[in-house]
Formats: sequence, C-alpha cells, structure tokens
Amino acid sequence: MPIRIRWTQGKHLGLGLMIIGLCGLFQVIFVAFAQYLFLIGSLYAILLIPLGAVIGLVLASVMIFESFADVERRQKIKSQFRKKQDKKTTFWSFPIVKPLVICFITFTLVFILAYLLSILTLTPFQSFLIAENIATMASIVFAYYIERYWAKIKR
Repeated sequence: MPIRIRWTQGKHLGLGLMIIGLCGLFQVIFVAFAQYLFLIGSLYAILLIPLGAVIGLVLASVMIFESFADVERRQKIKSQFRKKQDKKTTFWSFPIVKPLVICFITFTLVFILAYLLSILTLTPFQSFLIAENIATMASIVFAYYIERYWAKIKR
C-alpha cells in the first residue's frame, strides 16, 4: 500500500509550503525570462500560465516525494536489524531536495526544447505558452513514471 501523506497536518505542512514556495520561485525566474528576454508582456502569460505551472510542479514534486518516502520505508523495514551507521547530513539528505531538483531539471529541459521547436513557426508569446504547458505536462508524466516504475507503486 503506497504512502499517502497528509500535507495539512504535522511536519508535512511545512514541507508542503516549502514545495509550493520553491515551485513559485522557480516560476518567477521563468516569468522574468519571459518578460525581459523574450519580451512577453501579456497578463495571461505572466500570471495565469505560470500559476498553472506551479500547481503542476507541486503535484509532480509531491508524487516523487511520496514515492521516495515509500521506497525509504521499504528499505527501513528490510534493514531493521542491521547495525546502524552514522549518516552525514548533507544538502541532498533534506527530503524535498531530490523531488524538486528532478522536477526542475525535467521542466527546464522540456521547456527549452519545446520553446526552440515552436519559435520556428510561432510568435514568442505563443511559443512561451506552448512550451510552458508542455513542460508542465512532461514533468507530471515523468513524476508518474518515477512513481510507477522506480518506486513500483500501484494505486
């Protein structure tokens, strides 16, 4: 049975708010690029589309976080009676770093590829909208792939 985390209770509320905040900050960077590099000034492209992308990135990050938590739980159950070793606290040991890095890298790569392909025939405004939506969907699909095949979670 997969782990379902209640994001509104306990320590997970803080983690959930950090995920939302970091995804929002990530989209602010893309909005800055859109305004100053691609010269896009539309209200829809600057506010509404990145808001949907934030929701999609949060969903993808939560899916990856829960799958990592499930794999960690299974490993903990298997190694209950082994001698425990001291773990060093690193940047990567913080629980939300890996899911966010995976989502951000996937989003960025797909966004760049989709933007470069669509700028050949469309305006920068249309290319940004299409690339943003495709990158959001690709990060959700990649998160589902990680959940389904790497963590082997069946819902």
